[in-house]
Formats: sequence, structure tokens, C-alpha cells
Amino acid sequence: MGQKFRSDKTKFIITLLSRVVTALVGIFFVPIYVKLIGIESYGLISFYSTLVGTLSLLDLGLSTAISRQISIDRAVNNNLKSTYDLIFSVEIIYWSIAFVLGVLIVICSHLIALHWVNAETLSVPTIQKAVLLMGIVFVFQFPMSIYNGAMIGFEKQIENALLTAIFSVVKAVGVIFVLMFFEASVESYFIWQIAITILFTLILRIYIWRSAFLA
Repeated sequence: MGQKFRSDKTKFIITLLSRVVTALVGIFFVPIYVKLIGIESYGLISFYSTLVGTLSLLDLGLSTAISRQISIDRAVNNNLKSTYDLIFSVEIIYWSIAFVLGVLIVICSHLIALHWVNAETLSVPTIQKAVLLMGIVFVFQFPMSIYNGAMIGFEKQIENALLTAIFSVVKAVGVIFVLMFFEASVESYFIWQIAITILFTLILRIYIWRSAFLA
């Protein structure tokens, strides 16, 4: 029964459903965000999505490479030390890139607020603070791709898909409660993103390392 549940067909269906849920969540909650924080504040959220999409090119295919290499190690060598060293090495690279880029975003936050974002109702200090928070979110979000790749390498596609869907829903629904009951501002939005992103990245990291030691 367990093997049947983990068949390639089941993995494909659950992964597809996870992506559909993530996409629908992203679309469904947009009007709510706009209503709660305003169109210009939501524009900063869109700016962050564009920024992340652009910087994700620095992944350089490492997430795909680690997924493939872990699969080879498990199938051919079943070498725990090799898998451990691989994950640790790529993890250092990813976190280093994330930290450098995050710091760069924070350093450039004033310039971005002053010259990149044109807003009529939002002040420059407000935009600068939002961009600064974006840099912090990015530091913890960028390494997710390496952990997702490792999950696939350990044949944990189902767990990865379920965690991704849960993360998307919690992130979207939770921020609405924050905006409604605490403060309806773009700063509150990104503070919630920081908190939930740190939590999810930590969960993924723990799960990956447990899988590595049990490989």
C-alpha cells in the first residue's frame, strides 16, 4: 500500500495539485490584500515578486544538480558521507549568496525607495523600510530551492508538495489576520513573510538533514 501511494503517478498528481493550490492562493487573495493595504502598497509586494524572480536566476541549476546527485548517491553508492558532504557544501554556497544579496538589498534600500519606486501616497521612509524587510525575507527564501531539490533527490516529492501547499496557504491566510487585527500596512505584510519563511525554511532543513542521516 505504501509503495502504491508513492508511485510515480501519485507523486505527479500530488505535485500538480500542490502547484495548483499555490497558484490559486496567489490569485484568490490579491483583491483582499489590495483592499486591506491599498494598491500602492500591494505594488511593493509585486515588486518583491519580480525581484525574487530575477535573482532566482543565480540558482545556476544547483538545485537540480543536487537533486540528481543525491539520487545517484542513493542508488549507486548509498554513501552517507558523500550525501552529507554534498548537501553541506551546496548549503554553504546558497546561504552565502542569499546573505550577500540580502545585505545588498538592505544597503540599497534608500536608493531603491528614492529612484526605483514611484509612489504618490507612500513616503520614502515607508518604502525604504519595506525594501529593507524584503532583503531579510530574501535571505531566508532563496535557500528554499536547494532544500526542495534535496527533497526530490531523497524521493520525498509527496512530502515536499504537501509542505509547499501548506506553506502557501498559511502564508496567505495568516497575513490577512495580521493585516486585519494588528496593522494594515505593507511593513506588517513583510514582517509576517519573514516569520513564516524562517519557520518553513527551518522545517525543510531539519527534514533534509534527518533524511540525509537516514539515507
